[in-house]
Amino acid sequence: MDAKKDFPHQLIVSDKERILAHCHGMLDKLEILVKERRTEKAFRWLGFIQGCLWSIGAYPLEDLKNHNKIIKKS
Repeated sequence: MDAKKDFPHQLIVSDKERILAHCHGMLDKLEILVKERRTEKAFRWLGFIQGCLWSIGAYPLEDLKNHNKIIKKS
């Protein structure tokens, strides 16, 4: 996997490795959002990451829904 990467918001990325690298880079920032109790933004970011994982075929939608159930229980 590539290192963590940020991309300009207008960039269209179709390369699986670059998509995963961008999501990887979002994870540290997502953790900060949670610590700052910015939950609405954190859940939007989580949804974006899940959408990326679905779009590249990493997980089916049912698995992603189940991931959310696990998060709610924590």
